[in-house]
This record gives sequence, C-alpha cells and structure tokens, in this order.
Amino acid sequence: MSLSSDLPADGFSLKLALFLGGLAVLLLLVALVVRWWGRIYQETEAGRGGLARRVLKNSLTPLIARLINRAVDFAFAIVVLHYLGVEGYGAYAIAALLVGQYLTTVADFGLSTLSTREVAREPEAANRYLSNTTLLRWALSALSLPLCALIIFIYSRTPQPLSVEAQAALWLLAAGLFPAGLAAAVSALFTARERLEVPALAGLLTNILKVFAGVGVLVAGWGVVGLAASSLLVTLANAVLFLYLQCRFLFVPRLEVDLALWRWMVPEALPLMLNNLLVLIFFRFDTFILQPYGGARTVGAYDAAYKLPNALIEVPYFLTMALFPLLSRLAVEDRSRLEHTYHLALKVLLVLAFPLAMMASVLAPEIIFLLGGKEYLPDSAIALSVLIWFLPLSYVNGVTQYLLIALNRQRTITLAFILAALFNVGSNLYWIPRYGPYGYLAASLITIMTEGVLFVPLWAVVRREGLRLPLLGVAWRPALATAVMGVPMVLLHARGLWPVALLVGPALYGAMLLLLRTWTEEERDFFRRLWPWRRRGISE
Repeated sequence: MSLSSDLPADGFSLKLALFLGGLAVLLLLVALVVRWWGRIYQETEAGRGGLARRVLKNSLTPLIARLINRAVDFAFAIVVLHYLGVEGYGAYAIAALLVGQYLTTVADFGLSTLSTREVAREPEAANRYLSNTTLLRWALSALSLPLCALIIFIYSRTPQPLSVEAQAALWLLAAGLFPAGLAAAVSALFTARERLEVPALAGLLTNILKVFAGVGVLVAGWGVVGLAASSLLVTLANAVLFLYLQCRFLFVPRLEVDLALWRWMVPEALPLMLNNLLVLIFFRFDTFILQPYGGARTVGAYDAAYKLPNALIEVPYFLTMALFPLLSRLAVEDRSRLEHTYHLALKVLLVLAFPLAMMASVLAPEIIFLLGGKEYLPDSAIALSVLIWFLPLSYVNGVTQYLLIALNRQRTITLAFILAALFNVGSNLYWIPRYGPYGYLAASLITIMTEGVLFVPLWAVVRREGLRLPLLGVAWRPALATAVMGVPMVLLHARGLWPVALLVGPALYGAMLLLLRTWTEEERDFFRRLWPWRRRGISE
C-alpha cells in the first residue's frame, strides 16, 4: 500500500469543507463562551478559594486556547501547503518567518513581560505603560521597515534573490507590526489584571478569522500576496478588537508620553528581547541561509518538514508548565524530591519522544504527502526523517531549562543559548553552501547537533547545583525499545505496508517498555494516583 498519487481535487475539497465547517462550529462555541462567561465564571469568593479559582482560570483558559490554536494552525498549514505549492510556500514562509518571528520579537522588545510585571505591581500606572509601550513598539516597527529593504537588497546580490511575491509578502506582513503592537500592549494589561481569559479568547477568535480569510484568498487564486494581505487585514481587526476590549473592560486610554519611562524601559527590557531572539536564532536561522543557495523551493521543502516537529514541540511545554510551580517550591524545600521529580519528568518525556521520532522518521513520506501532496516529495520527507531526531534532546533541554529557572539560575540559560546559537549559525554558514539545493539536509543535522551543544552547559550547571542528570540511565530503555520497534517498521514500510507498520510499531514499543521494566513500582503507583477516574472501590 503506497501513497503514490496526489489527493484528488474533489477529495481535498471535501476535507476543506469539513475543516471549515468544524471551524464554524468552533466559532459558535467561542461566541457562546464569550456571551455566557459572566455566568460560567464569577469572582465572588474571597480568600484562598477565590485565589485558587482565579489561578485555575488563568492557567486553564490560555492552555486550552493554545491547544485549539495549535490544532487550527496545523490544519490551516495543510491548506496553505496544498494551494501554494512548494515554491510559492517557500516564498511566503521566509517572509512569514522573518516578520512573524524575528521582527515581531524585536518590535515587542520584551515589553509585554515588562509592562505586565510593572502594572501588576502598580495598577494606577496602566495608562502610562499602555501609551508608552505602544509608542515604543511603533517606533521599533518603523525601524524594521528599512531593515526589510536592506534584507531584500542583500538577497538581490545572491544567486537566489527573493521573488517579487516574497518581497510583497514581506512588506505587507511588516505593515502588520503596527496594529500587532497595539494588541500586544493591551494584552499585557489584561495579563497584569489577571484576566488571561480575555486575550486567550480574543486570540482564538482572531485565529479562526485568519483561517477563513486565508482560505478565501487561496481559493480565489490570490496566492502568496493575497495570503499576506489577508494576514494584514486580520491583524488590523485583532487590534480593533483588543482596543474595544480595553475600553469595555479596563479603561478608555489616553495619550501619555513619558520619555523618561522610555529611557528606563529600553535597558530594562533589552535582556528579555535578547533571550527571545537567541531562541529564534538557535532554532530557525538556517532558513535564511538556505534561501541564497537553494531558493524558494528548498525553503518551502524545509519549512514543510517543520510542520510536524512544531506541533510535537508543544508536548514538553504543557508538562513543564504543570510542573514548574512544584519545581520552584521543591528547589527551596526539598532538593531530594526536586531531583526525583526532575528525573521522572525526563523519563516521561523521553518515553514519548523516542517513539514519536521513530514513527515520524519511518513514515515521513506518508506524513509529508498528507500534509502537502506529492510536490513536496522527496525533499521534505528526507528533511523530516532526519530533523525529527532533535526531539529527544529538545524535550530534555526544555524541562532542564525550567529546572534551572526554579533554581534561580536563568542567566546561565542565556549563556547556553548564546553558545548554541553561535554554533548553529556558524555551522549552517559553513555547511549549507556545500550542499546547495540539498542544504536542508545539512540544516536538519545541524539542528540535532545544536540541541547537543545546548545540553552540555545546562548539564554542567545542573551538576554544579548538586543534582544528578543521569541521561543514559533514564534514556537507554526507551531508546532500546525504539530501536526494536524500528526494525519491523522499516521492513513493513519498505514493502508498502505503512498502515501495518503504524500499528505494529507502537504495540511492540509498549511491550518492550514492559519487558525492560521501564517504570519502577513507585512510579507506577504515582501514575495510578494521577488517573482521574480512579475510585476507591475499583482500586480495591
């Protein structure tokens, strides 16, 4: 059995219709939640009970919204990949990455975190921070426009300059920095007021609108430029929505310029911005190096390979967010339990990461075909089959970072990211030109090695804190079980029996985990206590 032919047009149209129908239902549900929120949640209880409810609301609402948004984004990516094709998608991807990640990070400048902290401490300063952080964001956004022109000029001097469509998309997306800055400033105030459900629901609503607008322009045949234009319009609508929410639930803003506050905010927020920027350089800077040597087609193939890893990278985020309060408390109260909790988190994440990487690597051609169609084969499949193996170390590094933050060693994380970013950029600059149109293969391998480079200083700091990081002891069982599951999967896949491989692999992996006694009795008892439907009568 093989996915050797492209999806029929009518088959894809049916799936698109079902997707849009599901979004319409989701939109209706969001509208109902917004309409009835006052009855669903009321902060009438004082004391610990009220505080607990507020913390739960502020934790769960953004978490659920984030999960839904990621699912919507993943489905929308499939639509974009199919309609734009590999080269068109590459043109859009490089513009979206540059503006949506890098320039947005610079324009935000860490001001969201800073203003949230300061307004939470001093609520009467809310208007001053809203006004001045918005103006500062707009100033930084204005500075990004000549930077866009410089980037276009630099690429024009290379063998693979940015296409006209990519340049137009870049300018349209860059224009969206201004309304996005206003929305971010307002969102920070809601966070400071512990009203996280407001930006979460507004963001979900805007994301659904983005999908409907994006699908509309793609179906109309407006391509890369139309998709960028729809993104700009949705960003404007998002800013208007946040401004309305600001006036409706907080206060009517007024212009209040305070240059002294600017002089204080810039050096105060700079480290926050640099930390966020380092993460981006560490993870996705290779795309910009691929463009001059492989062109939009190589960029499109490589970015398509990232769609599944981008979804899977969310797994440690949710676990670490749940564990972080516990880690922070144990870092002060009980180092022994802290170490035990950290080791258990590592084991859980590696038990998940290894088989996910193996299944994605073996089934990469089928995954890429379902995501984008045969036009993305074989390049995206090759990239995915290699790239996905960054997952185990990425999971380890993710939870280790939060351990160090709990230990108040966050500055060492910045130094570790500087080292990893330098390695990543230097290695990509050296190797990608030597691979030419196959530079995505070098970039994929370097991504894996970069996670290893990041791990070394994190491991050293953990050791200096007197904690053990027994990576081999934790990893060898899931790694061996994954190797065993991989053998029949590869053989079955080679015979075209990929559905059978998908069934046999996980079953064999689970059996191997049991055979190798991966979980101790104490850990199994812990998992049993976590089971939400456990009842005394059943357990007895």
